[in-house]
Amino acid sequence: MSTIEKITEKILSEAAEQAEALVKEAKDETSHQLLAHRKESQAEQEREFSRAERAATAMGERLVSGAMLESRDMQLKARQELLDRAFEAAGASLRDLSEDDYAQFLQKTLGRLDCGPEAVLLVPPVRLEKVRQMHLGVKVEAGEDLESGFVVDTGPARFNFDFSELLDFRRSELEKDVLSVLLEGKE
Repeated sequence: MSTIEKITEKILSEAAEQAEALVKEAKDETSHQLLAHRKESQAEQEREFSRAERAATAMGERLVSGAMLESRDMQLKARQELLDRAFEAAGASLRDLSEDDYAQFLQKTLGRLDCGPEAVLLVPPVRLEKVRQMHLGVKVEAGEDLESGFVVDTGPARFNFDFSELLDFRRSELEKDVLSVLLEGKE
């Protein structure tokens, strides 16, 4: 074999070795990049899964919280309706007091007030005649806007014993006690 052939063979052999080394290096680089990409892809999937899991948990908590608020609102509404009905019934009972009970309450209250002879007693029109017959020592007039109770006008002072207004005035104080009586044993 001639020198040129040996040199050519050597060049070809070295080129083949270099090509083989380049192919091996390319395969190694490709494997390395593929592995890195797989790891990055898996990490991204885990991050996305974690985000989705947190979002689902947060949504679940919001739904539960919303349901609890709605339930509480419904309970409060039901309690308020119960209180409204109780106070309406109390108002109706006070409007419909028997004449004897009304007269007794009127005399007892007037006995505690120092109204004097110039006082004017305003009563509901339906009770006017009965109260006049009681001879209470004060001027008795119909209070056209009164449905229940009475008002004592002494001139400098006006004492309001209108049952519906008294109920409205004391409602906030009474609601807790009324509710506890109405719901006794039900909570």
